[in-house]
Amino acid sequence: MTTPLNFQQRLGAELTARAAALPASGTRITAGPRHARRLVATGFGLAAATAAVVLVPHTASAPAPQAAPTAAPPAVQLSTVSYTVTPNQDGTVSFQLMGADWSGLQEALRSVGVPALVMTPSADCHTKVADSSEGLEKVMQLDPKNGRIAILHPAAVPHGEKLLLLNTAPKGATGPATVASLDVSLTSQTPGCYPLSQTNTVGVG
Repeated sequence: MTTPLNFQQRLGAELTARAAALPASGTRITAGPRHARRLVATGFGLAAATAAVVLVPHTASAPAPQAAPTAAPPAVQLSTVSYTVTPNQDGTVSFQLMGADWSGLQEALRSVGVPALVMTPSADCHTKVADSSEGLEKVMQLDPKNGRIAILHPAAVPHGEKLLLLNTAPKGATGPATVASLDVSLTSQTPGCYPLSQTNTVGVG
């Protein structure tokens, strides 16, 4: 391939012109204002990010506030026109009789922790029930302020025994008017009936 005669001259002239256009070696290039602001913003962002990283562990390690202790729930009274059963904060149960209809009394007493067995003596029952009054004074006392109210201590009932409450009121009677007239004992049995002959009451059944 034949090179034009003036090619080298034109190439040399172009290189010389480009070299002259380059800045001197000691000249400093200054960034424009827009670029400078971007660098400042970027630096601030990095500083903020660093501060956030430092603060997160401190915040996470702060102890959580403890909830205030809740008060004990108020006692719930179970009552009918014939009786009231009231659990007390000390674990005892207040018990009052006002009539002879004891429907649901056994379930009411058991629901508040009294292992009760509520029965009505029957003349048709001839199976003797082994019951006793030994230790009964620790299980049941009359309220000194109101003799119509009994204070029951469920925790004092011996293990495996039940508090036997007998409704000895004659048929048609509105009593017993107080718990003092109850026939109360402790038994380890769960009889299906209670013989009238085992009580001192006449006219029940």
